[in-house]
Amino acid sequence: MESVKISGELRKETGKRASTLLRREEKVPCVLYGGAENITFTSLVKNFRKAIYTDKFVQVELDINGKTYNALVQDKTFHPLTDVLTHIDFLELVPGKMVTVEIPVKVHGFSVGVQAGGKVEISTKKIRIKSLVEKLVDHIDIDITKLEMGKSIKVKELSIPGVEILTPGNIPVITITIPRAAKQAATEAAKK
Repeated sequence: MESVKISGELRKETGKRASTLLRREEKVPCVLYGGAENITFTSLVKNFRKAIYTDKFVQVELDINGKTYNALVQDKTFHPLTDVLTHIDFLELVPGKMVTVEIPVKVHGFSVGVQAGGKVEISTKKIRIKSLVEKLVDHIDIDITKLEMGKSIKVKELSIPGVEILTPGNIPVITITIPRAAKQAATEAAKK
């Protein structure tokens, strides 16, 4: 699992006014929860780039006033007009505890359906899972080599050892779609 280091300082004051003043200094108010106690802290906006603006599942190593915590970004808020990061919630990774997260789907292989002229359509880019912190995975690999044209792989066909998949099973993850020209040719052939 990829890890990003972020350093921060404990917040002395909380509330709307204190948060507004922090944002003027290009700092982001943050909360770390899930451990023994909730910790409010702040860090510079630029420190969050590698943790927020990525399609990867990233673990964050927080250094708050010299004390280190392993965490995940649980929620983030952006300003509606400027799109500037305004708040982040972190979930502390405590060994032995269950966590619920969304992990990305990674596709590999050259499908037989694509070789026959189909197109790969990824319907679900993230899968919601529940797992112990120790068994947490950063993605789910899906091999589409044997996937034929017009067929799909649904969530219920996926499995990760020691991990419970929470996304509904009937949702398609990947489909090899039939191109319009192939559909028309099949329709015309059926009419004859």
